[in-house]
Amino acid sequence: MSHVGLTALRIRERAVLHYYNDIADNCTHGVGTLAHHGPCTEDELRRPVTPAMKRAFVMIAAVSRLALAAPNPVDELAARSGLPASEVGALLSNCDADQTSMNFCAWRDQIVAEQELQRIVDQKSAASPDCGVTLKKKITAWKKNRDSSCKKSADREWHGGSMLPAAIAICATAETKRMTKAIRAKKCN
Repeated sequence: MSHVGLTALRIRERAVLHYYNDIADNCTHGVGTLAHHGPCTEDELRRPVTPAMKRAFVMIAAVSRLALAAPNPVDELAARSGLPASEVGALLSNCDADQTSMNFCAWRDQIVAEQELQRIVDQKSAASPDCGVTLKKKITAWKKNRDSSCKKSADREWHGGSMLPAAIAICATAETKRMTKAIRAKKCN
């Protein structure tokens, strides 16, 4: 479920900080979080669900979805370039073979770095929706600055030569890794 959908569900349904049997007679807690199929035991019905447990359940669900949702960099590059995945894979198999391979390897590294940044932002968003909104605005502005800065830097160094696309991607990868490290260290309440 998207961040917007989860937020809407939280507002509409309200978090229930105890276990209960839902309409299908399944043991449930929080914002419709299935504890298990079948009714709750007497012990579960007496046990409260703490806010920390609720946040942990949301984080686990978000991370699980992200692990399944992150596209394979080869498939992503194939979609962006229009080349078959097998050709992209061949280009990535030897990054030093030629300039095209170098470009594709640099783009792959950038995609992987951006996926990791997105994973961290999504984790922070799941733990704190307010923090997530702030981070997403920050990342959007930062990406524009990163892209502009990396293009200028690569242009100065390579003067529009064949190395330019790889140089831009290498710069973007390094800057994305720096931002990921900063976001990972950022405390969200």
